[in-house]
Amino acid sequence: MVNRLLALRIGALLLAAVLLAAPSARAQPLTIDSLLTRIFSTDDRTSYDLTAAFNGTLTLGLKEGRWVALAAGTFHEWRTAGQPRHWKINIDQLDLPTLLRPFSGALRRAIEEKAAMQSESLEALHSHELFILEELPGGRYVLAGIRSDLVDEAIDRYGHAADKTNPTTRRAIARWLFVAPTMREWIVRRGGAYAIQAVADEQGLVYSVTLFYNWGRLDMTFNYVTIAGRPIWREVGTGIISDIDGVGHVTGHLSLTFSQHKFALLP
Repeated sequence: MVNRLLALRIGALLLAAVLLAAPSARAQPLTIDSLLTRIFSTDDRTSYDLTAAFNGTLTLGLKEGRWVALAAGTFHEWRTAGQPRHWKINIDQLDLPTLLRPFSGALRRAIEEKAAMQSESLEALHSHELFILEELPGGRYVLAGIRSDLVDEAIDRYGHAADKTNPTTRRAIARWLFVAPTMREWIVRRGGAYAIQAVADEQGLVYSVTLFYNWGRLDMTFNYVTIAGRPIWREVGTGIISDIDGVGHVTGHLSLTFSQHKFALLP
């Protein structure tokens, strides 16, 4: 009886979510489909190779306290036809407080690995059911989404098979899963990011991405400089969360400033 009442309650919430997602008399300035088309436009899918030098400030939080370290190195971003973008950070210099110097190798590897892990953060938008969560001033939009397989699972448990092929219904369900406090625990899963949130402008330029995992979250922010008519990263802020052997649980923020950009289109 309890399960039946729960199913009825969830079904009613799903119906309400679908109705709220239906078109109203006030048309939305920009649809999610149009925004995603601009983010992943044909021009943005061209093959290229980008290198740059960087200087960074790393703020680390451990159980013993907080420290600031300085880093310098090289950055490489590339994409080949039909493939997601990749980027790699090589830390050539890492100036640590005395207490952390014995663990410099482990910290360097952790930062580089987290950077590589986030290299496909924008591509993760493809594997999530996305919707516009909020419109911000200045022509920017907050996008949010739930992993597509979790939306399928919610439909299997609480909806109808036909809902899986209805984009409006899928996005309404994703919105409900994302914002409903009662579903917060249900959507947390192992593996890839179970949810994603991003801020983009109406031209499709992305300014922040947050990936939600069962062990925590990873945040990235982006500022740009225009080179050869293309927006290229000038500054990137990256959240750091990791368990490091000999150090313990580490949280922090890595702020990178890029210079000496070398950009080339590939055939």
